[in-house]
Amino acid sequence: MIRRNLLKATLLTTVIATLLVSSACGSKNKASTNNDTAQSVQATTAKTVTKETEKILKEIEEKVGAELKENIKKNIIHIVLSHHGKWGKIQPNSKEAHIVHRADMYSAKYHRINPIGADKILDLMAKGVQLDDIPDKLNCTQGVIKDRLKRAKQELKVKTTKQLLNYYKKNKKIPIGDNFFIQRVRETEKLKRVVDKKGFKNIMLESPLLPYMIDEEIFKI
Repeated sequence: MIRRNLLKATLLTTVIATLLVSSACGSKNKASTNNDTAQSVQATTAKTVTKETEKILKEIEEKVGAELKENIKKNIIHIVLSHHGKWGKIQPNSKEAHIVHRADMYSAKYHRINPIGADKILDLMAKGVQLDDIPDKLNCTQGVIKDRLKRAKQELKVKTTKQLLNYYKKNKKIPIGDNFFIQRVRETEKLKRVVDKKGFKNIMLESPLLPYMIDEEIFKI
């Protein structure tokens, strides 16, 4: 039996990539407040994500010369559409979908955060960089900058950014948030270093899930 670990790893990557597509589509439509409009948007988003997932799966099949079984394709699409669980329109109804949903919730709680703290922001300010220019320097949004400064102010119980900057200049360090926030930042930094070092493809190839993905149950062999 020919083991197709590269294709299997690609399938895992596909689920992650299409989750990002789904999240991106959803984030563009959060401003809708009308129920009818919101339902219409959700339906459109589901169709868009389904088509995008099908397109990616087709490209993978053509690239590696192997065809997925129809039930596997349908389950992957369902996983993508249902990964938000109770916060989405479609609920997980397969074992794999429940696993991905729980993993997504864990990731959102512990990892999905830009690993930038007020210390990095204030360091640039101390060097003369204007606050409006810092998002470009740190490759983040203005919202991230405001949030990190707000967290530091809360920890130090000060009201202004000038007070933060004076504290940083004097002490060369600053609390970036509470313990839970710090844990999230450190975990995300750790994951980023691993991905930068190994590459996402190699991480997928090392996945402990691969031996459990049986060829005959996935591919039309």
